[in-house]
Amino acid sequence: MDIPSILLAVVVFLAATATCVILFERLGFGAILGFIVAGIIIGPYTPGPVPVHAVEELQSVAELGVVLFLFTVGLEMRPEKVWAMRRLIFGLGSAQMLVTAALLAGYLIFFVHVPWETAIIVGLALAMSSTAIVMATLGERGELATEHGRTTFAVLMAQDLWIVPVMALIPILAHTTAQTGTTPFWEKMALVVGV
Repeated sequence: MDIPSILLAVVVFLAATATCVILFERLGFGAILGFIVAGIIIGPYTPGPVPVHAVEELQSVAELGVVLFLFTVGLEMRPEKVWAMRRLIFGLGSAQMLVTAALLAGYLIFFVHVPWETAIIVGLALAMSSTAIVMATLGERGELATEHGRTTFAVLMAQDLWIVPVMALIPILAHTTAQTGTTPFWEKMALVVGV
């Protein structure tokens, strides 16, 4: 992709984003919904002014934006703040993950007749929410310092910490009978617990 095409894509991205954010803030929905709608409008699967290959080439810019956002979230996470909220993070946050995942997995097993391995993975995945969207919304409203803002932050932090065991659990639950000669199930579980 040549420089003029990249510049055109960046200008279209910025214009669509600015327009959607201003519109949605004036309507009272917040900037986050504006960003999501702008992404849908200029995304690779919707017809728009930017060719699909431009989106793929600008993927690294989007990834840089995610890294910068995670850095911003990391600034909120001071060790003493996390230690003070340990009961909320490991108690309430973990309870939210486990109860929500169990309810969703139970529904999928008993009513949709999905295999239990798939139900557990889907339940754990749907028990998580977007830290980016929730933190930005709380920051927009100035509610990060309130009691419900701190509680929400703790639950989001627990969900982020649960990503590691969930990602380690996926290959174990996706284990098929054709792979029985490799590593026993108990060794894999011991490795997950160790990690």
